[in-house]
Amino acid sequence: MQLKRKVKLKNPLGLHVRVAVKLVEEARKYQCQIFLTYKDEPVNAKDIISVLTLGATKGAVMTLSAEGDGAKEALDSLADLFDKQFQV
Repeated sequence: MQLKRKVKLKNPLGLHVRVAVKLVEEARKYQCQIFLTYKDEPVNAKDIISVLTLGATKGAVMTLSAEGDGAKEALDSLADLFDKQFQV
């Protein structure tokens, strides 16, 4: 079963390299498949190049989706990163 959650990019510089690295590192902790969708373009949230190609800016609303073992935990953790503006 695929789970989804909307997230908003709040940090001033958008989805830049430092933020993307934190996102990918967190996503890779989970066995489930995780995707990040922006402007109807889903990418593998575990692949840094794919995440960076989204070019999301501050205020962008994206969809996180996950399927498999640990999907709920993965979405909770990743959504928390967005809520905290990737300041961990």
